[in-house]
Amino acid sequence: MGIAQGLGNAGLTPGIYTSSTRPASPADGLVISETDTDTLQIYKGSAWGSASGLVYITGAAVSAVSAINVNSCFTSTYTNYRLTFSFTATTDIELQMRMRVGGTDYSGTDYTDYGYFMGAGGAGNLQHVNVPNWTIGYISSSEPVSGSMDMFNPQVATKTQMNGMSGIRLSIYENGRLNTTTQYDGFTIFPNTSTITGNWKLYGYSNS
Repeated sequence: MGIAQGLGNAGLTPGIYTSSTRPASPADGLVISETDTDTLQIYKGSAWGSASGLVYITGAAVSAVSAINVNSCFTSTYTNYRLTFSFTATTDIELQMRMRVGGTDYSGTDYTDYGYFMGAGGAGNLQHVNVPNWTIGYISSSEPVSGSMDMFNPQVATKTQMNGMSGIRLSIYENGRLNTTTQYDGFTIFPNTSTITGNWKLYGYSNS
């Protein structure tokens, strides 16, 4: 570990490595800066783990797209993930999502979500059973949607589950599942009509 000093540049500098060059058998508690993953890593007795519980994986800004297809983002590195998003649209739309494997959406009628919504027009229960996608938000032409969603076990051979919340015009609190045991490696976000503009980010929950 070094000490970086200079005008506006004072602090501690940990060892700098990549995930392939970091020490194989370090002392318990060793902290390094891992440049290929842009994370601080701690050796936790038997394995390396992120110093942060939530690790950024990927994300992007999009403009007037009819679908956001994300491949190879779910791996064995993490078991659970968090997706955040913020979108606008030029017309009233329903924001939907499907899981993806090998570059192809899974569109079978095995998605189910339950929840609760509330807004200026009232409140009520939300339920979609055995449909070809999850509903994760609603956007009006005058109001955007922002939200977050946790996904559990997308890369494990068991049913993928999710829960989340979204809203501005209409607030939604929901949970859902995909009744297949496929190991998914990606996802697609899309409006039921027209296009969306905004940004999204995906994070992994550290396993240790």
